[in-house]
Amino acid sequence: QKYYFVFLPGIILMLNINPKYEERRVHEHMEYSEDVELKIVFTSDNPHLLGNTLKGNTVDISASGLRLSLQSPLKVNSTIDLTVILQPDCLEYFLSAKVRWCKQMEDGCYQVGVALQDLFDTPTDYKAWQVALKF
Repeated sequence: QKYYFVFLPGIILMLNINPKYEERRVHEHMEYSEDVELKIVFTSDNPHLLGNTLKGNTVDISASGLRLSLQSPLKVNSTIDLTVILQPDCLEYFLSAKVRWCKQMEDGCYQVGVALQDLFDTPTDYKAWQVALKF
């Protein structure tokens, strides 16, 4: 367990943070429920999805990642290159992401958290995505 100390005028707080639940997000996330299409153009561990388009919804988005609701699971720690089309403006971004977690929900859908990554050997829209999602 980790302990954090917060010093305020006249107050000292000691916070006991369970690392299992510690927030690891770098950027602020915004709740954003919109239709999304994921065109899988590369996948390290999901070969059955290669070339497919997955339709789903965003749950929240940030400059560094997305939480998605999909009909299909994605393998944790796999890398996927995908094209994200955000509606209603049909803004299209080619991105690479690492699947951080995948959880089946009660309705049978899967919520998937992905962390976006910049590639050095392949041009992506990572920087444009980050600029567009600075809020």
